[in-house]
Amino acid sequence: MFPCRSPKVQFQQSGEKMFEERSLEHSVMGYKAWVSTLMLVCALLLSGCGQQEAQLEDDAGVTLSDVESMSLKYQYQLAEERYDRLNEFFGEVQTEISDEDWTDSGASSEIVPDQGSALGRAPEGATRDNSYYFTVSRWDATEEEDLRDLMASVAESWQAHGWDVAEQNTQASSASRLTALTPDGYWFALEEDRTTQELQLTSHSPVYWGDRRSLSRAISERREAQTAAGETWATADRDEETRQAVRRPGEYRPFPDWGILDNYTPEPTNSPKPWE
Repeated sequence: MFPCRSPKVQFQQSGEKMFEERSLEHSVMGYKAWVSTLMLVCALLLSGCGQQEAQLEDDAGVTLSDVESMSLKYQYQLAEERYDRLNEFFGEVQTEISDEDWTDSGASSEIVPDQGSALGRAPEGATRDNSYYFTVSRWDATEEEDLRDLMASVAESWQAHGWDVAEQNTQASSASRLTALTPDGYWFALEEDRTTQELQLTSHSPVYWGDRRSLSRAISERREAQTAAGETWATADRDEETRQAVRRPGEYRPFPDWGILDNYTPEPTNSPKPWE
């Protein structure tokens, strides 16, 4: 026979069980409330950070919120101004170093901006999609120059402009590197190789807020139309292997006009052959 339990004992055990269940239920409810509160706080913090980033200005004094309200055409026109300014400034720096011929990079990609987040100077919140910068490079053969004296002279000149100048020496490659950041966000690097006796000058524009993907697509489409129209900086002395050509200081490919597509019909492309 099973032992009988008195009603008093059964009531006591039932009450204890109910108390334990209610305590557990309250604990679960309290935990859920704590998680909900934590998620709300995090959301508010992230929202606040996002709003702050949207109000951060780039080196042109433009915020991400400003850019998001701009049309693509207006962003394109701003990019054109910034591209021209970089190359004009670059030409001035080239001339200070040497007013002789330089060699271009051989690339047609200089006209297309790079992602702003790739640079440590980018404003907080910059990504590969919402920011961009332009870059340009040229080479100068300096067989008749003492590169050490030339680098020292350039460093002195850049410092006189009030730029933040730094110099690095690499013994492994027998090369020196001079960098400078201007007060308005332009970055320059002058590198020399004592083996080849060549100088490479590179510059980056400031990082700007902008729809980089849409801008890159628009520029590439118009670059194709620009090439088809012959409005390029084509030259007969371009090297077939390196694709490089001789350029005067400050000479660069013009930025394609926004309206160039109005009279352009792309050449039809060959359709891929069907699978056999």
